[in-house]
Order: sequence, then C-alpha cells, then structure tokens
Amino acid sequence: MKKIIIILLAALTVFSVSSCSTADKAKKPKAGFKYRYDSKSRSLYLSGNGEMPRSLGFDGNDFEPLPERIVIESGITTVSERAFADDVDGASGKGQNGYGKVREIVLPDTVREIGADAFEELHSLKKINLPSSVTKIVEGAFSGCVRLKSVTVPSGVKKLPKEMFCMCSRLKNVTLEEGVEEIGEDAFDGTGLEELRLPSTIKKIGNGAFSVSNVKNLILPENAVEIGASMYFGCDNLKEIVIPESVEKLGDDVFGNCRNLKAVKLPQKIKKIPGAAFSECEKLEKINIPSAVTEIGDYAFRTCESLKSVTLPKTLRLIGEHAFEDCKSLESVSIPDSVTELGEEAFYGCEKIKSITVPKSVENLGKRSLGYFYEEEYGLSGKLEGFSIKGFKNSAAEKYAKENKIKFISIG
Repeated sequence: MKKIIIILLAALTVFSVSSCSTADKAKKPKAGFKYRYDSKSRSLYLSGNGEMPRSLGFDGNDFEPLPERIVIESGITTVSERAFADDVDGASGKGQNGYGKVREIVLPDTVREIGADAFEELHSLKKINLPSSVTKIVEGAFSGCVRLKSVTVPSGVKKLPKEMFCMCSRLKNVTLEEGVEEIGEDAFDGTGLEELRLPSTIKKIGNGAFSVSNVKNLILPENAVEIGASMYFGCDNLKEIVIPESVEKLGDDVFGNCRNLKAVKLPQKIKKIPGAAFSECEKLEKINIPSAVTEIGDYAFRTCESLKSVTLPKTLRLIGEHAFEDCKSLESVSIPDSVTELGEEAFYGCEKIKSITVPKSVENLGKRSLGYFYEEEYGLSGKLEGFSIKGFKNSAAEKYAKENKIKFISIG
C-alpha cells in the first residue's frame, strides 16, 4: 500500500493535474507553468499565466511517442523565442529538439506576441491559428515550416517581420487582414505562394519580400509608395504586373531573374529605374520608361534577350553601366538630347543595332558603351561589323568613334 501511495504522489508532482497518459522521461517545467502530455493523441498541453520563459526546462524528446500537436492554453500571453524550434541538423536533416513531428499548433486568444524563431523548422507543421489577440510577431517565427499550407495574419499585426515565412515552400494560401501595414524583408522568400491580394493598409514592402517564390499574381494596393529591393527576384512564374501609380520608388533588382516576365506597366512618378531592376528578364519584349525618369541604373536591363523596343523619355540624363548589355533582340534605340552620359558597356552585345545617333548633349561615353560584343570563340570583346555612330562634329561621340575606330557619320 505504501508503494502505491509513493507512485501516485510522484505522478502528481511531475505532471500537476492530468488524467492523460504521461512520458516516463518528462522533466519538471519552469515555475508558474505546467504541462500535461496525452500519449494517445500525442498532444502536449502547456498552461500558465503571462510571458512564457525562454527555456521551458523540457523539449519534445522528453515524451514518448514524440508530440504531434501542441496546445498552448488560455492565460499565456507570449510564446518565447525559439520555444518550439526544432534546430534541424544540416547534415542529417533531423530535428534536435523532438518537435519534428508536430503537425498542429493551437494558440489561445490571450497570446499577444510570438517570439523570434518560435516555431522555426517544424518540418511537419501543417496548421496553426493566429488569434486576433496577436499584435506582434518577431523575425523568423515560422521560417522553414516546409509543410505549412495556409495562414491568416490578423489585423492587429501591423508588421510582418523579416523572414516570417521564409522557405515555407508549400505555403500557398495567405490572407492578410486589413490593418497590416508593412511586410518585412524576405517575409515570403522561397514560399509556394502563387497569388496574394495585399490589404489597402499596406504602406511598405521590404527587400526580397516575395523573392524566389511561386507568385504569379500579386495585387498591390493603390496607396503603396515604395517597393523594396529584390522584392520579386527570381519569381519565374510571374508573367505580367501593373505597379500602382502611387509608387514613387523601386528598389534594386526588384524584378531581377524573373525569366518569364513579359509585360510591365511602370508608374509615372518614379524618377529612376534602379540597378538590375529587370536584369535577366529573358522574355520581356518592350518597356516604356516613365516621363519623370532621369536615370537608368547599372545592369537595369542586362540580358533581356527578347527586348525589342524601349522608349526613353526626354528627361533622361544617365544610362548606367551595362544597362542594356546583351539585349540581343534590340534593333534600335533613340537617345534623347537630355542624356549627358552613357556608362561603360551600356549597349554592349546589342548585336542587332547597326547604327545609333548620339546627341550633342552626351559628354561622356564609357568604355565599349557602343559597337562592341563578346566573341565567345576567342573569349574577347570584338567590334560589331558594319556598326556606325551618327553624331555632331567635335562631339564626345566623334571622339569615341575615332578612338575605337568605328565609322562616324556627321549630322551637323
């Protein structure tokens, strides 16, 4: 009889209150927090009040079989940093903390904050609810949850943090409620997201927010002002996009390596086509540069092999280095008389351009900016056969032509 009483007291001490099956290896949790484990449903229940401690004093390896469901009960207000992250080993691909089989996370309506990397690399996670009480989510909270398919972000979360869903490769269905104002850097980088309607409250989209994702259609709000660098980088499924007229600034590499992008409508307020903005957009056929643009950045349209037509505005002053390099389908271009500089190799490898008129306003032509291409056979730069420059006497264009032994035709 004495032996039976001792066993019962031990069970009550370790697990607080529970009628469920328990794990023999379980450890004592931090003061103020209790847990119970139901081995039949493989569900881990955590209760307490206030902010969860950074270290709970146990992990998934303390339960047999390993947990597949985690339920955080009412009263807890903060899920701590790396609380249930699984720390997947790069060599073995296996989780170190015993949460690799967790398929569902249930959060109560008392939770207000989710800490950095709280659920990182839960490779089996398919379902999580974000209650309306949540107002803050910290960097990388769900990064690497490769089986997560859908999520709704409540209106109280004003900012989606950096790498929030980074590398969630099967995440396709996302709802951002009205009230969300900012999407952080790389928030949806590497996701399976195909389409997303952004709420009208969005004000800023961070660098690389949707890079290397499956996005086909992203409906931007009419009040967006800035689109960050590399936002769509490597989005091979993106075929066309209309950027709202409210947008005033684009970041570098914004559409870089979007290999199937065919059509883009740029807003009239932008003053610069940023560096590598459309670099390696192999199927882009034409582009109209808005009338307010004064500068085309370095590598802006490099290797746009299908680009046949480009309209340059009369406000343009600078065409950057390698701006139209290897645009092999470009047959002609009209340089407006507002341009003062052509960067190094600006039109390098534009093999179909046989002649180009350089206005008197151009004061500087960079090395190999006109009339050159890459000879693969010799691994050297060569001059385009039959290429000529039209320009004015005693101009920078004439000087360039003479120095490079290119035919010059005077037009005044």
